[in-house]
Amino acid sequence: MQCTASGPPAPGRTPLPRRLRGTPATSRLRIPGTRDQVAVARRWVAATAHTHHEAIRDRAVLVVSEAVTNAILHSRSGLPGGTVLVEVTRTPYLEIRVTDQGPKNPARPTVPGVLAPDPLRPSGNGMRLIDEHTAFWDWDGRVGGPITLIAAIRRT
Repeated sequence: MQCTASGPPAPGRTPLPRRLRGTPATSRLRIPGTRDQVAVARRWVAATAHTHHEAIRDRAVLVVSEAVTNAILHSRSGLPGGTVLVEVTRTPYLEIRVTDQGPKNPARPTVPGVLAPDPLRPSGNGMRLIDEHTAFWDWDGRVGGPITLIAAIRRT
């Protein structure tokens, strides 16, 4: 089964990748760990959350965009052959899970966290955006291994 937008993709756009598995409550997508796939993940989550209010869908797109970008930039997911798993579960919340493949440098593992504000820093604000646009977020996994960022958006 292909997970695609209606009609062929626009010129220059990557077609949506194959869906791994889905139920009425959970949908999953595994994408290559390349920067161009962030847009694919955004389109996929927008399509997955299409039945929700526009503000909820927009928050989900923002959260997925930031979380997938972080996975690609800060983990082995961004190395050649790496992948990122994106899951959306519809519970009383719209729960988003993004799983990476562990740290690029196992000697210096990192975990998701909100950095102190710095107006002169041009990047590093993705987790702050996630924190501001979700009811709550957390991470699961073990330091040095794959990490799953879990973010929940109120559906009401």
